[in-house]
Amino acid sequence: ATNYLAAVVSAVTSDQRVETVVLCGNSVDALMHVSAERPGAILACVSPRRDGQSTPRHGSLGEMLILRASAPVLLVPVPTARTLTLFGNVLLPLDGSLPAETTLPLALTLAERSGATLNLARVVASDGRGAPQHQTSVSGAGASMEVEAKQINEAQTYLKRLADALRQRDVRATWEVRCGPPADEILRATQTTNTNLLMVATHGRGGVRPWTLGSVTESLVA
Repeated sequence: ATNYLAAVVSAVTSDQRVETVVLCGNSVDALMHVSAERPGAILACVSPRRDGQSTPRHGSLGEMLILRASAPVLLVPVPTARTLTLFGNVLLPLDGSLPAETTLPLALTLAERSGATLNLARVVASDGRGAPQHQTSVSGAGASMEVEAKQINEAQTYLKRLADALRQRDVRATWEVRCGPPADEILRATQTTNTNLLMVATHGRGGVRPWTLGSVTESLVA
């Protein structure tokens, strides 16, 4: 392991400081321990593709880190890892909750240092027929459309406020409100914005449709 890491370091051509350490024991526990000793650390690992499977393979290193680690986790699919370049477009799905906004400080630092564009997105969850997925008390299509229109307006106001604050820091920022199943719409947004990095908090709004690992985040990891 020591020789392998030494070979990896020798292949690094940048001027960045590189430190190596060989850990023993449970991989997740060891990595969490190391990250805890390094404030501001990011845990980065490659996620193997699971083509043909509808759900992620529970228990993999990346998914266990997402579940347990307090440090940010950068999970990179194998094909992306091989061709990874500077993050030019960063997508931040936000559901309006404070936990979901915990990605903003890290994204802001990344944008300030790299010049990346931050693309903010909020999904108004609907069943495809104009009915919000968490709404159970409205009656009739008209009422459903009215509720969704109100949610869209609130989302627009929310994202515009955040984007304006980022622009005041001289960061390029865009925003977009989408409607539909959250995971599906976030994936579509990665395509329309040419996303290089998707930053998602593992705990968002609670309730019937929480943005937590097990729902939206799990679908994105898959």
